[in-house]
Amino acid sequence: MVYLQNLTNEKITDKWRFPFSQNIFLLLVCPSCEEEIVGKWSYVTEMDSPKRNECDASTMEKIASEIESFLLPENFLCPCCGHALSRDPGYFLFEDRGAGRRGGYIDGFGENQECYAPLYNLYVNNKLNFTNDAATKMYAREGYRNSSLYPFDHGMFIYKYNSIAEDFFKINEYKDSERDEISDICVTVKGPGLFADRRELTIMEAFSLLKYYRKRLDKLQRLNNIINGDYCDTEIFKNKSISVDNSTEGIKQYLFNLIQLETTIMALSKRLPDLYKIQVEMDEKEVQERIKKEQERQAKREQEREKEERLRQEIIQAENEFNNLKAIEELWKTYYEKIYVTKTNIIFKNYAKKPQKPSEPELVIARLFNKKKVTVENERRQAAYAEELSRWEKEMNDWQNGLDQQNSVAAEEAEIEARKEAEQALYTAEQEIEKKKKELQIVEQSLQESNVVKKEVVSEKIWDVDVRQGEELLKKCMEAKAIYEDTNVVFAKYRDIVAYSSFYEYLESGRCDSLSGRDGAYNLYESEIRQNMIISKLSDVINSLDDIKQNQFVIYSQLSSMNSDLNRLNDSMNNAVNSLQSINSNTAQTVYNTEVTAYYAKKNVELTNALGYLVALK
Repeated sequence: MVYLQNLTNEKITDKWRFPFSQNIFLLLVCPSCEEEIVGKWSYVTEMDSPKRNECDASTMEKIASEIESFLLPENFLCPCCGHALSRDPGYFLFEDRGAGRRGGYIDGFGENQECYAPLYNLYVNNKLNFTNDAATKMYAREGYRNSSLYPFDHGMFIYKYNSIAEDFFKINEYKDSERDEISDICVTVKGPGLFADRRELTIMEAFSLLKYYRKRLDKLQRLNNIINGDYCDTEIFKNKSISVDNSTEGIKQYLFNLIQLETTIMALSKRLPDLYKIQVEMDEKEVQERIKKEQERQAKREQEREKEERLRQEIIQAENEFNNLKAIEELWKTYYEKIYVTKTNIIFKNYAKKPQKPSEPELVIARLFNKKKVTVENERRQAAYAEELSRWEKEMNDWQNGLDQQNSVAAEEAEIEARKEAEQALYTAEQEIEKKKKELQIVEQSLQESNVVKKEVVSEKIWDVDVRQGEELLKKCMEAKAIYEDTNVVFAKYRDIVAYSSFYEYLESGRCDSLSGRDGAYNLYESEIRQNMIISKLSDVINSLDDIKQNQFVIYSQLSSMNSDLNRLNDSMNNAVNSLQSINSNTAQTVYNTEVTAYYAKKNVELTNALGYLVALK
């Protein structure tokens, strides 16, 4: 069972605290993998006031919108295999439960048309199948209603605690847990009597249980059909009379073949239900693995879709930037200033130190008695300063000319580099666009390929092969048995394996040499039954196998051999199943396959001999 997640699950409360629960379900079947999908939208309100209708209408509008979105082709996909879902049967189920009511599906549309108008329009516009008994229609077949394994009691959502339910709880390691009584618990699984074991299930757990019932009962029904005569008629003996050799040896061979056919039929009737159980459990595990893979595939698709959108935006941005760059006249000038400044800074840092301007001379202040002397000294100092200043001006001129010359060279180099950088910027922008376009192309290709849902070719499992061979052999044995009985060699009253075995034992041991007559096998068989020397009822024979060894050796030998074969097959099958996750899986499966192959080879030889006996008598 696959459940759709992240659907509306709202709870609104107010002071009234009178709980009501509405659950809306879509029950679907994938046309590809045949997996069942349940989508649930739930809404719990704890109010009983005039506001309730207003809140209900708002929430139902939201739920209807979500369901409408889910029904869109791009979303209406199987979470197990990714295939498009079908709206057939597409049961649309509505449940409205108030306080004190657990279960009981009612037509909420009819009760409150205005409140549920969005849902009503939804199921009408989308042509969904509305039903208040969808679970019964979808999961429980009419033919099972009289069966002891039928899960419902009088159509109510209460289940019988029988062997199939017990198997379900075992394989799911089910444990009771605390739940919201109104919003979650919907069914009770219980045995007879006031103090019988009982389980409380949520609606989703109930759907899983229903699916398990359906799969098991479908297979058991198929087995019943085979046993009751739903097998392929062969043309080999059709419309041909067969005369059986009525000699003692002929009757013995006839009985021996019938005993082997009956034993094989009994063995397969006992073994196939166990195989069906394994099949259902292994199929469900395989479904869960497929769901996990599909979820991983969908998660990867979502990542790729996000990447696709991101790349598209990045390409648009990169193309805009590229076009902006191209639109700039003399693009190189936008790079020039930075390059030129960097170069001139380096030149200035490494260039000769700037000549120091000489300081002006400090003149002496003349006094009354040294005025002439001071004047001469000051003139000397000013002359020396003028000479130093002239020299500095020359050095400064040379220094500036040299710096200007280097800066001029730097300007030329900067222009060359700026032009190269501008060209490189355009080239890089163009390459980045191409790179992102290639990435986008890869992502689009991947998304396109993932849109194609490939039906996975699942190899036939060894237990599937076992079931197929067992059903085929059972059909052939049932047909062969019918052909044998049509010869009317044995009186209809005695046509069962217990009688056949006793008759064969009488003839083989020499106690009788014919079936009928005063001293025949029929009379001896009836006499021993009356004297309680033998048991004629098969179920009692099975339960008292060790007690009948002395007086009913043939049936004892047949059933003992059958039980031994079945125990060996079941042990190897259980080992193969239990070792699936271990490193010894291949070894265990090989042993199981070998056992099964040998068993069916042996039984097919017996069948061939039985048919060959009739062919020889035609």
